[in-house]
Amino acid sequence: MKEFLSEYGTLIIATIALIQPWIIFLYKKFWKKGKIDVFPTGTIEVGYSIFGPTIGLNGTLRCLNQDMFISSINLQIVKQKDNSIHLFDWGVFRTQKLTHKGESAELELPYGFMLNTLSPKRYNIVFFDMQTKNEMYNIIQGIEIEWGNILLSAEKGY
Repeated sequence: MKEFLSEYGTLIIATIALIQPWIIFLYKKFWKKGKIDVFPTGTIEVGYSIFGPTIGLNGTLRCLNQDMFISSINLQIVKQKDNSIHLFDWGVFRTQKLTHKGESAELELPYGFMLNTLSPKRYNIVFFDMQTKNEMYNIIQGIEIEWGNILLSAEKGY
């Protein structure tokens, strides 16, 4: 055994040193999956608008284990009363700014982005429930027509 180690020991250690970075890379890439921590801040904004039911969330996203590309963000809300499920898709990113004249918000369409392990990313997103919006479309359209008729008759003095 002594002869084997004296002859091949250096070669074995050099080989291990050469393949170690590859083993670590493969471990991180295939076995240790990335994870995203979500840190919400502020309050949850729940509303209904021309986009249907909306939920506004803001906070910070942090990526663990490996960098990840975020191509979409979805919410699933389960109503406790009847266990019905509502799916919300990201609708717009908001950049809120406070000025001396009040608060203003800039909106932009959602886009994919890189989330790096070394740099967390702030988010301020409004999510839309498009399925419920589509289901309510005919009802809301009827209400809008009736409201328009009321306004028209009020202008004419009826």
